[in-house]
Formats: sequence, C-alpha cells, structure tokens
Amino acid sequence: MYNVEWDKQKRPQNIPADKLCKDLQKLSPVSFGTTALDSLLAYVKAQQADETDKALKNVMIAIVNIQKYLLVDEDTVDGHDKADDLLYNTNFDNLSGGTRYHIARATDPKKPTEKPDPQIIKDLSSLNQEQCRLDALDRLEERIRWDIFSVWWEYVSRGTKPTKSDQDHTREKLLAPLLRLKKDLEDKREESQEKKNEALRRLDSLIKDKVISLTARSNFHTQQDPTLIVGHIQSAWPCDWLDPLLVRVNTDITTWGSQGKPGVGGNIDLGKLPSGIQDTVSALIKEFIKLGKDNDGDYAIPPLYHDIEPGQSTRRDDWGHTQPFFPLFLEWEAEYAHVDYAQWSLDSPVSSGQASEKVSFGITSQEPLYDKDEWNPDKTPKAEQNTRVLSGRVLILPQASFSLQAQIKQLIDQTPREELEKALDTEHTGMTPKTLLADLSKLKFLSSPLAGFHDNLLTVSQGTHIKPLVRYSGEKLQIIKHANDITAGFADEVVRYMGTETDLTPYATLVSLSTDPKDGPFKPATHGQFKITKLNIVDKFGQVIHALDPRWDAQPQNIRPCISEFLAPQSLPDNTPNIIEKPKPGEMGSHYVQMPPHINQWAKVNSAFMAMTKDGTKWVPQNGM
Repeated sequence: MYNVEWDKQKRPQNIPADKLCKDLQKLSPVSFGTTALDSLLAYVKAQQADETDKALKNVMIAIVNIQKYLLVDEDTVDGHDKADDLLYNTNFDNLSGGTRYHIARATDPKKPTEKPDPQIIKDLSSLNQEQCRLDALDRLEERIRWDIFSVWWEYVSRGTKPTKSDQDHTREKLLAPLLRLKKDLEDKREESQEKKNEALRRLDSLIKDKVISLTARSNFHTQQDPTLIVGHIQSAWPCDWLDPLLVRVNTDITTWGSQGKPGVGGNIDLGKLPSGIQDTVSALIKEFIKLGKDNDGDYAIPPLYHDIEPGQSTRRDDWGHTQPFFPLFLEWEAEYAHVDYAQWSLDSPVSSGQASEKVSFGITSQEPLYDKDEWNPDKTPKAEQNTRVLSGRVLILPQASFSLQAQIKQLIDQTPREELEKALDTEHTGMTPKTLLADLSKLKFLSSPLAGFHDNLLTVSQGTHIKPLVRYSGEKLQIIKHANDITAGFADEVVRYMGTETDLTPYATLVSLSTDPKDGPFKPATHGQFKITKLNIVDKFGQVIHALDPRWDAQPQNIRPCISEFLAPQSLPDNTPNIIEKPKPGEMGSHYVQMPPHINQWAKVNSAFMAMTKDGTKWVPQNGM
C-alpha cells in the first residue's frame, strides 16, 4: 500500500465504517431468504421502489424480470414451472439415500421385455432388502461414532479434573451402552453381508451381463439454514478476484537492470534471504520506492493492484486518506419462538411472480398470535411461547456477488438477444444486456447463511474445536496426545473408532438452557418464527458496524427485514403481520421471519398410491403406480 497514514492523535479523514453503520441502523437494508438468490430477489423487490439511483433501480428491475432465466433458459410454461421447482428444491441439502439393484434391460436384447422369472424377482427382492439393511447400518454406525465423540467431548470439556466417580460414570453409564450397540451393529452387518453375498451369487450371471444394474436410491433431505443479505455494503474483495492472476518475471520489474541485475546497495540488507531471490526482492523494494515517488511511472506490466478500480478515483494500492473497511465475518443472534403445529395449514399459496400456484405451509388463522391487548412487557404471550436464543458467526466470502455476476454473464451469452431484450423490456426501460452487466457492480450487498441455525435447535454447535484425531498429509488419522483415557473407557481403539464424525459438538457445558420442562430446547422439527436481536459485521482492522444499538441503555428496537415469500408471515384482516410479538405503535412491516414446518434432520418421505383390497378390509400399495 502507498501513502499509508497513521496518527495516534487523530482519526483518518475518511472512515466508511461510520457511514455504513448509520445506514445499516437507519435503512435496515437486510433481507432473508432460503438461498442467496431467493434472499437477493426479496431484497431487490422491496428496495427498487425507493431506490433513487436510476441506474441501480434499473438493475434491480432487470434482475426481477430475468429471475427465472437465471435458472432455466426455456421460455415456456413448463420451463418456468421448472424454474419455480428449482427455486424451491435448492432450499434443501441432499444426502445419499443408499443404493438398490434393478432390472436394466431384457435378458435377450433381441426379444421384447418380458416379466422376469419369479425366482429372479425373489432373489432381486432379497438382494435389495439386504442392501437396504446395510445402508441403514452404515448410517447408524455414523451416528454411533458421533455419540461416542459426544461422550468424549463432554468428558474433556467440563473444565475441571475428572474424579474417579466421573470416570466410572462415563465408562459404565455413558460409554458402555454405545460400545455394546457398536458390537451388535457389527454382528448384524456381518450377518446381512452374508445374505447379500448369497443373493449376489444367485444373480451373478445376470449382473455380469448387465441385465441387473446398481443405481442410487432417492436422497435424504434437510432444510438449509436461512440466508441473510445486508445491502448498501460493498464487498471488499477485488472486482477481478476470480480472474486469472497476472504474474511478472524479473525482467518485468521496472528497476531491473539492463544486465539482469538490480544493483543491490543503499540501506537494503537482504543477507537473511536465500541468495537465489535477493536480486528479485531488491528490485521489488526499489520499484515500490520509485512508484511511491512517481505514480505515473513508465512500466509495461504494472504491479498487482497498481491500477484504478472501475468506479473509484484512486488506485487500489493507495491508502487515499481513508481507513479501509474490509468485512471479515458476521455475528448474529436470533430469538426463535416455537409456534404450535396445530396453528399451521398446508393451503397458503405462494404465487407472486411464479408461473403456477404453489402450496406451502402457513398460519391461516385470523386470530393474532400475540395478545390482543396493548403491548405490555410484563404480559405478553411470547413469555408463554417456547423460545430459544440462537447465535453464530459466519465468514463473509465473495461467492454470492461473483456467482450472480457469472450467472448473468452466462445468461447473456446463451440467450438470444431478442428474447433477452423482451424479458428486460428494453424498449421501455432502456436496459440492455450490456448495460446490465456493466451496471451490476452498483448493486452492493453482503451475503451469508445463518450457519448453525438448525444445528442449535438440535442442541449441537458448529465451529472450530479440539478433536481427538488429526490427519497429517498422506497419513491415516492419528490420536492426539492425551486424547485417550483408559480409566474413563477411552482406549485407543475407541478413540480411533470416532473417525471423522467429530465436526459438531453437543452443547454440554457450552450453553445454558432453561430448566423449565415446558421449554424443550431440542427441536427435531422446526415450525416457528424468529427475530434478529444482534447483527454485527466485523472487519479485519477491528472495526465493527451494528444494525442494532448494542448499548445497555438503548431503547427497544427491531430490524424489519425484506422477507422472501417462502419465509414471510401471513397477514391479519387489518393487513398487519400475524407474528408472536405485537408490533409497536407506528411500526410497519414484520420484524419476525417465519419458518414453515419442516423436519430438522436428514429425512426422506416415502409415498405410494394405495388401492382398497377386493374384500374392502384394508388399503395396500397399488402395483405398477
């Protein structure tokens, strides 16, 4: 960096963090969605009407107009329905559901497909049954490995030296049942593997001829954590961060001598460096000094960042009388309130901007969730709600903005110009694909998932923590020093068995929870609403900007974010949001984000068409459907 200024007695001339903090508190440019794209769409839809910058407003309108083209490039009803489904399906993470064998083709390719021999169907059914059992045992083993790790974590993280009573309790009451379950699982796997091998032998010829093939079962799914977008803040990552890095050789350095030597001398002492790089380092130092005196120096290939970024007035490597603001991570805190499942109905349409009506969970009751009386801190139904305080920290990475730019560029390259201009309504807005790409950088925002939201509801924590095993490059997992404790039951083979199932930790003593039996902290299914109670953005220089005043004597305040249709609460007859805390007088919008019912674990919902038996006594799966 050039022209760096530091003065202990006074502040720099320009401190962008101060303005960003005021904007964050005054404008609340915050958005929530199920994914980064969903959250961004909610943000631009809400902000475009009030945007004063005409170019930026046109960019927002353009993104809304082409939202479905960002997912599919087929301008048909089916194509748009596919885009809607993608918007919905990307709300979930996937986990392999296992494998199954199936008949891939006819036994004789020259003859029409016929119903296989009953014995083949029986053997195939037996094979799939054992394969399904083995897949289930594999998933169970992963759980047992984590359960053993959780016992180990609770044992080592208590903060006090364990007594003999602690060791006996851990070994006999906590660890011994898991080790017995581990032994039982190994016996069942061995038994099931023998049955599978027997079925494979009976079908060996059909498998070799590829009449019977292996395929994947449907995946397990789990809801992703909601994604947060904070607008009006420019990502500090360079605009060309994803571009190939230009590398200079020695002769490209402006101070490299004509004879290939920079002429080491003066006060530069490079004796501690390897001799092979001393000349190059000396040339780089002299070039830095030279360019600091002469900003317009004569060079064919400039040093990295010694240029002016589009839309800026100073070089990227010039301090410019400014204290930079480089967002590093975001810390959040939310108050989650469980809303009883009986309040929800699967008949609330999500239709705005979609090709066809979708059905989703919502609270359709016209009775408000909050107390009908005036807002009273001493008497509010929220106190009767099952509430949890969740928190986390997330690194701020550049993927969201760069991903949007890459998607739009790909869209422009692959979509016919006439079709794209029709979607952008170029005739009336003047927005062309080229203009959209050029002005896209005006849309400033940071994006980050609320990582750990669902994990906290399961009383487990994410983050960096000590693990009993470490893997060095090219080697197997090794036990760290003092990770084992034979007295407590953690022998070497027990510690090694944990394997890689050590990413999440149980709460143990990390989090204090309510002892009230009504306040169940464990939420295997999520259906409720939450509001943000803390939102801080910390930069790498130690500066912090906050959306809510963190002082103890600050007045009660709320963030009223832009909310995606998937997460927006329903409205009451008076057009106010139906949320669990009554809005303050004069407060517009909703400060609560709604989480519709979903299973908060890896799950797979199986279904089949049913038919009544001929005697009318029971329902059975309908064959062939």
